[in-house]
Amino acid sequence: GFSPNDDGVNDTWKLITNGNVVLESCEIYNRWGHLVFKDNETLNALMSTGWDGKSNQGIRFGTEGLPDGTYYYVIKVQGETESRIGYLTLIR
Repeated sequence: GFSPNDDGVNDTWKLITNGNVVLESCEIYNRWGHLVFKDNETLNALMSTGWDGKSNQGIRFGTEGLPDGTYYYVIKVQGETESRIGYLTLIR
């Protein structure tokens, strides 16, 4: 999990890979299965700066970011037929 509250500690969720993995896309869904974040163009940014808990898909209200909760990610890796799926916890 992570806590994007601008305190300088654990404010982003970053993808960490070994040098041999090439990512194709990363999607994050809320608990109802709605896509809230999609990154298939700037994966290098997602690995270096991370996700700050803000939505870039669907209906967005203001700039405060997504609410606390459990979110599910789907990562597609180049050369693999199955996606990597897991969950993360966002706490503000």
